[in-house]
Amino acid sequence: MIKACQENIHCLISSTGATMFPGKLALLLVLAFILLVFLPAIPANRSVTPKTTLNAPFGPAPGPYAKLFDLWNGNAYFERQAYGADGLYDEMAPIARPDIGPNVIYLYYRDHGPNNLRDGIGIGLAVSTDGGATFNIKSDVTQPVVPLGGYCDLDNQYVIELGVIEHDNTDGTKMFYMVYEGASENACIISTGKIFAATSNDGVTWTKRGLILLIYTPGCNNVGAPSVNYFNNQFYVFYHQACPLGLVDGRSHVLMANGPDLWHLTSHGEVMPVGNGDNAWDSRVNGRPSVISETDNSGTLWYYMTFEGSQNVNCDSGNWGWGIARTSNIDTGPWEKFKYNPIRQTYNAGCGNDTPYIFRYNNMIRVFQRGVGLSNVLLAGTTYSNTIGPKSVTVTHPGGDPYLYIFPARSQCPAYNNGIGRLDADGISWSVNTVNDKTHNVYMCYGPYASTLTAGNYAVDWNLWIDVNTCGFSGCDQVVGLDFTSNGNAFGGKIITRDKFQNAQVFQAFHNQFAASSSTTYEWRTWWYGTSYLKQRDVVLRYLDGADTTPPTTSMSSLPSNSPSPFTVSWSGSDSQSGIWQYDVQYQDNGGAWQSWLSATGSTSATFTPSQCFHNYSFEARARDNAGNLGSYSSPVSTYTACSFTVSASPTSLTITAGSEQQDTVSVNSVNGFAGTVHLTESPSSTAVSCWYGGGIYSLDVYVSAGGSTSAKPACTGGPAGSYSVTFTGTSGPLSNSVNVPVTITDYSISAQSVLMQAGTPKSSPVTLTSLYEFTGTVNLSVSTPSGMTVSCPASATIPSGGSVGPNCAYSSTTAGTYTVTIKGVFTPTGQYYNAPITHTVTVTVTVLTPKYTLTLQGYYYDGGKEETLTLNNKLLAQIPAVDTSANAGKYVGFTVDMTSGVVKGTNTLTFTHANWDCGVIDYTKNVQITDATGAVIFSDSTIRPLSCTQSITYTFTA
Repeated sequence: MIKACQENIHCLISSTGATMFPGKLALLLVLAFILLVFLPAIPANRSVTPKTTLNAPFGPAPGPYAKLFDLWNGNAYFERQAYGADGLYDEMAPIARPDIGPNVIYLYYRDHGPNNLRDGIGIGLAVSTDGGATFNIKSDVTQPVVPLGGYCDLDNQYVIELGVIEHDNTDGTKMFYMVYEGASENACIISTGKIFAATSNDGVTWTKRGLILLIYTPGCNNVGAPSVNYFNNQFYVFYHQACPLGLVDGRSHVLMANGPDLWHLTSHGEVMPVGNGDNAWDSRVNGRPSVISETDNSGTLWYYMTFEGSQNVNCDSGNWGWGIARTSNIDTGPWEKFKYNPIRQTYNAGCGNDTPYIFRYNNMIRVFQRGVGLSNVLLAGTTYSNTIGPKSVTVTHPGGDPYLYIFPARSQCPAYNNGIGRLDADGISWSVNTVNDKTHNVYMCYGPYASTLTAGNYAVDWNLWIDVNTCGFSGCDQVVGLDFTSNGNAFGGKIITRDKFQNAQVFQAFHNQFAASSSTTYEWRTWWYGTSYLKQRDVVLRYLDGADTTPPTTSMSSLPSNSPSPFTVSWSGSDSQSGIWQYDVQYQDNGGAWQSWLSATGSTSATFTPSQCFHNYSFEARARDNAGNLGSYSSPVSTYTACSFTVSASPTSLTITAGSEQQDTVSVNSVNGFAGTVHLTESPSSTAVSCWYGGGIYSLDVYVSAGGSTSAKPACTGGPAGSYSVTFTGTSGPLSNSVNVPVTITDYSISAQSVLMQAGTPKSSPVTLTSLYEFTGTVNLSVSTPSGMTVSCPASATIPSGGSVGPNCAYSSTTAGTYTVTIKGVFTPTGQYYNAPITHTVTVTVTVLTPKYTLTLQGYYYDGGKEETLTLNNKLLAQIPAVDTSANAGKYVGFTVDMTSGVVKGTNTLTFTHANWDCGVIDYTKNVQITDATGAVIFSDSTIRPLSCTQSITYTFTA
């Protein structure tokens, strides 16, 4: 219904769609002809532009860019910025188009018609391909992209003041939404501004969707300057409403409506009042609202609104400017205005620094405004202070803002007053009152006699507080006077009556302006009439003129005289004020014309891949700073790129089992269009390695086509084990390139010690297999033995990489003698180009001795002849000592006994008994040890054991 009825007001009245706003529409029809006498043909060229939902939340701000909460916290400021424009783009509404290109921005604007002679004929479209540094009218589309309506349409008088977002359909297809202000003036109907909608699938071809918002408050003039957003799964439209009819003592307020779509909006009326009191900079106008959202570093979600303000609704006066406000609740508010508004303001005139639009793109927050190519960028900064005047009054620049001067009363007023006032208990303000200050009609604060102000225009706000703001029966008394002096001459005076304070005991800004000349001394003064408790917190000056006009400088990093392909080009920039925004880099080929390489890049290096061989390339760069100043191109740097080829190998290293062969693939690759024959040779680092090409040849010619590659497959072998390398070199005329391939030859070793054993007693001894140069694998073992000797080894053993393994071999023989045993290891590799088995042997000498067993011991008090009797397996072995030996009394003495004849295979029992004729003495025995013919200990007991007539000693051992 909306689409069908959008073209005709008669259709709108009769359609069911009229139930969306029946009362307001009826009022509109009644007042239509009355309004004609008050309304200009087209509203003055002021507008609101909206945000785009492509202004997505972003991460920590890089480089000089800041977030809006940094501004609120005194860590950022708005730098004044200029951008290139080929026309007058008023009421602009940009939207990022990354789907078209990484630096593409569409800019919708109020079309002024050919030669700016037919204002408000629709919405035009410009485009930037350099991230917003320059905009040009989009020449490949019909302009305006949203034109005036037809004869009886409600938007046939003007189509202006737009807002636009992208909010794609649920199926992923693109959908753009536009809201704009339109009005009609024809024989069908005469109407004031209303808000309309249009949609597009590509941002170029738009379909009008009809009227969506009318005047909210009966008796008001118009609604317009809308912006559109999508927050919290709802559409939000912020707009202004001008009241009353005819704009006599008019006000323009910010309103908001929201809903699930643009066709079912609920208006919530005024969401932010105009400035506080008649002396506020925005006392009559708050309009052109545009909003973005941002999460601060505590996790709180804020909504930030830029808006225009003025002290008059008409464009010919009011000192129009713009400011910013925020809220954490977009539905209910309240909106907190930034304490240092306005950010920009026109001096002693009308429209100019108005129609703001806030836009976030690539981590940069910009506010576009009225004027050809004018915008503002939010930069990170640090608050700093200095002093001014003969008494060194403190002046502070919050966020490093070079245009903002804060003069705290606690510094200025104690230095300059007419003997009244004191630092207030709040610690920040200078106060006077009728109890403590008996001198009236004097200056409570003046100075600071500033003689170093930059020449130009200034906005000034006195922030004052009063105890009571109600007037008496005899009228409102004068409570404070505010003025300036220039070299002692007063000007710009204002007398403030009590009722001009909108609220008691709340600080309120009283706004004024003045123009400063160079080498002139200025003061701003506060006159107290002596009838109130009055406080002054500070005086705020904002320099309205000027900007960073110094362009940045750029330099190129040097390049080598010859470069491979591709190669890296680097550059850097310097800007002492607003910082670098972006770079343009161009190149020159063999001294020809300069060509664009990179445009609007934030990078400081990039890889350049030339398209031709044997060419000389030069590079130069320029920078644009955040104020929009475009620097000159740097001095160029040059390098030469020759056609060549590369030689590479795959795999890049070889591991070969000793005696086996392994193949490598050596590739020759064309670089920069090289084509020709390349002669390949190989050069091993040692004679231990040998490589050859097919057929046993040691060099090979291959042909490489331009841009192509070819390969050869040499085979390599080697030994002994070790770390080596082979270099494959390709030559073609003067060009020579090579690749070095590390070669590891792996192997293993086998070793074993000689074996000494006793006949009849088997013995185990290890054979050691050791990895050489990371060898790993399973080695098969075999044994060759002579007659009279038996040897048994494991069938195989696995050697870990870099380690060793020692399996035991069992030896046995019953015949004394010397034998030679050979142990052989065989490893058969797999996975090589040619697998050659590796065999290693070790010879083991085995000495077999005639059996012999020897007993040694230590006896205490072994002094009587045949005092101790030793039996082995119940047979007499020996009696010790052989004869009386008094020298053995009272000490340990060693004895050795050959016990070979009495030892049997298996278990043996050795018993010590003591002579009955020596029962009065207890002897002791310790360190009993039995060894075989090889010296091996087969039994040992170091325990001290008593030996007496009643105590014998028994030992058991195995032979």
